[in-house]
Amino acid sequence: MWNGQDPLPLPGLTVRPLRLNIPFLWGVVTAFGAAKSRIVPQLLNAMTKAGNLDIAGFRLRDSKDMEGIIKEMTERTL
Repeated sequence: MWNGQDPLPLPGLTVRPLRLNIPFLWGVVTAFGAAKSRIVPQLLNAMTKAGNLDIAGFRLRDSKDMEGIIKEMTERTL
């Protein structure tokens, strides 16, 4: 399995770091009003831990700030 650090095992392929920052927004979306699975809190907890450890600029946003989240996403894509 590729570890994300070593070169990909494909002949002739070279992977180089980028010299620019590409913002990437991601999240977890659940149906409004639907009962949440027991795994959802565990998934969110694991994603938060991973984000804090490995993703520069990671921020956990409150779902109540959906307006701000949509505004930020729109501004970044224009």
